Amino acid sequence: MLTIDGKEVDFKEGATVLDVAKNNGIYIPTLCTHSGLLPFGACRLCLVRIENMRGFPPACTTPAAKGMKIITNDLELNDLRKNVLELILSEHPHSCIICDQKELCEKYNLSPTKAGRVTGCTFCPNRDHCELKKVAEYLGIKEIRFPFTYKNFPLEREDPFFDRDYNLCILCGRCVRVCQETRGIGAISFINRGHDTKIGTAFGKSHLDGGCQFCGACVDACPTGALSARGSKWPGVPDKVTTTTCALCSVGCSLKLETKWDKIMAVRPDAEGPANQGQACVRGRFSIPALVNGANRLKYPLIRQNNRLVPVTWDEAAELAAVKLGKYLPRETAFLASPFLTNEAAYLLQKFARVCLCTNNIDTASFFSGPVIESQIKCSGMGAGAGTIEDIAKSGWIIIIGDDLLASHPVLTVKVNQARKQGAAVSLIGSERDINSRLVDICVSVEPSGYFPLISGILKIIVEKGGFDKNFVTGQCNDFDKLKNSLKKINIKTIAGTCGIAQDLIEKLTSTILASGRGSILYGPKILECDDPGQIIGLLFNILLLAGSPSGIVPLRDEANSQGVGDMGALPNFLPGYQHIADKDSLAVFENSWSAKLPNKPGLSYPDILDAAIKGSIKALYVTGGGIPREISLKQLDFLALHDIYPSPLFETADIVFPAAAFTEEDGTITSLERRVQPLYAGANPAGMSMPDWKIICMIAEKMNVKGFEFSSASEVFDEICKVNPLISGHGIWDLKLKGKFTLTPVEKTARPKRSILYEKPLWHYRGVDLTEKVSDIKILREKIFGGQDVQGSP
Repeated sequence: MLTIDGKEVDFKEGATVLDVAKNNGIYIPTLCTHSGLLPFGACRLCLVRIENMRGFPPACTTPAAKGMKIITNDLELNDLRKNVLELILSEHPHSCIICDQKELCEKYNLSPTKAGRVTGCTFCPNRDHCELKKVAEYLGIKEIRFPFTYKNFPLEREDPFFDRDYNLCILCGRCVRVCQETRGIGAISFINRGHDTKIGTAFGKSHLDGGCQFCGACVDACPTGALSARGSKWPGVPDKVTTTTCALCSVGCSLKLETKWDKIMAVRPDAEGPANQGQACVRGRFSIPALVNGANRLKYPLIRQNNRLVPVTWDEAAELAAVKLGKYLPRETAFLASPFLTNEAAYLLQKFARVCLCTNNIDTASFFSGPVIESQIKCSGMGAGAGTIEDIAKSGWIIIIGDDLLASHPVLTVKVNQARKQGAAVSLIGSERDINSRLVDICVSVEPSGYFPLISGILKIIVEKGGFDKNFVTGQCNDFDKLKNSLKKINIKTIAGTCGIAQDLIEKLTSTILASGRGSILYGPKILECDDPGQIIGLLFNILLLAGSPSGIVPLRDEANSQGVGDMGALPNFLPGYQHIADKDSLAVFENSWSAKLPNKPGLSYPDILDAAIKGSIKALYVTGGGIPREISLKQLDFLALHDIYPSPLFETADIVFPAAAFTEEDGTITSLERRVQPLYAGANPAGMSMPDWKIICMIAEKMNVKGFEFSSASEVFDEICKVNPLISGHGIWDLKLKGKFTLTPVEKTARPKRSILYEKPLWHYRGVDLTEKVSDIKILREKIFGGQDVQGSP
């Protein structure tokens, strides 16, 4: 217990005086403190009085101690704080802050006045979020007794996404610290000394050249207008703010959508987000307004007449789709579910395919399908990874394989950085970029063809040295002897030569696993370039099982809801909840729930659907956005129906185009890579006459006179999902239900039929739309930092 402002309170060990004050609703002004950052003590505004302690210690750096008696507010403290703030304001444009008629400007100027230089709050893009102004108002600053000094730094606007005006900088250091401490990048720091001190990059490089990832963390941390998002600095106070989930990758970041004039004008990360905790990446933070507000968004249903697509009513489009789809045999129809669909849309799409058209020819247009899901089921009992994002932060060692984490899932690097600061060793297996060296301890540059021998060598060393959890392996795992016998012919020296790396590098990587049991393995789409990706996943899971850490495997899914779409049963061989289509009991349950006779033989997979469409055995194809390689022609099809948000190459052959709502325009749920079911909430109305995907499916089912699709909201669909899907009971992380022991995978060279690389999908995309086509700064960033790379894929 301690006493603060005459009140006895409890506190947690390690808390600072400022933490104690915040937890008890006591406001202490501060400008250098920020959530998640270490105490810094730069601004000197949080001075307090503590009995038997000399001077006026800063609350942010003073540890709370038992028996302390603290005073946070009296006349002397306020005078000291005013003096400090006046010194800060003497180098910051402050005419508006101390103006006694500033309310008139705030009343009549509803948005910031555009100006090249900010000389007062009226011209500041951050005027509605300024912490400096808030502290000045709290302390009652009416005048500045010190002469005003304008720093006259040049404005910095050469880099993408945000502008920098260091004339407004108060040197709190929050941007520097969040870049280093939280993101682990360290692209900026304090440069120069004394009066000339400012924030900058090493050797005055541009942010593009200095390693900046443009995640926006510095912009969000800045308490003034020194850093401002270029695309959203002028609209002013939003009409509404909506909390939703980002659908541009599979991390599941919670975002705040700021809407004005029924348009998404700005996006900020949600500090309460369970996955991101106030962090974001360049896509979620800066790209969404340009992506969803494009002038050429699809706004009307289109049907093909006289060899051209013409606008029609929804009723006409749905009627035509119902008539056309009803003409074909079940084996002649197929469905491709976009991995960006909501859970509700994916559930209804697979239900529509099975109930309305009696076909299991439905699959997710995602790399993480087919053999990958089957391997995940073998490993963890379900078609999902066993690990969570918090597991990453608590790991003693981390292996990242087959993925460039900074490019694909930047927010996860925050958790990797947390683990590393707590002593975890981080290893990267795969492509090597200079920037990655800031985040990892060991880089093993190996092509996908070398993954199998490398992982085999790691397992060989672990087993040979007896560095595994014997109690866990004996009690919880099957086939250890099979694994041990399969490792006898493995030679580490030969493996090193095959992979083109030093033998001691393999041993060094393995020693990090042996040093600490609990670990995480994050695997990405590059493993799909191996001969047998399913086996690679099994061998990676072996490492975790030997370490007694089965919950550490995390699939780095590219698309936002590829996990959820699979969970909902948009697969050729599984019903919702990974109930196999050939399981008579499971099939009977769904037949009873849906009041329909369902097909009981597995359908065609994603690549097989494409092959069949090319050969002509599939005559009708229903595509819900993206998933068709540009190189593939579908002219052989009799009928092609398409959901999309922008015109695409498929327009050349599509017979019907349904305009779909973007994720910022619909309610629903999506499931992240950690199996977390999270809500989507509409921040704006759908563009034109576009509709959420689930509504489109229901309209067609109605035209076919099929019962079971009478839903009026996404929440009603979700209620049905919770009733029939054994995995889903609401929002949150669903549990894995492994039956029996884990099975270790023996090291045996296997091969699957080779499929050529069909296409390169964009590194950053949404429903088949390349973000570089919609966001010009994204194109600059990709070409400069990531070398213009795309992701190769073989469905």
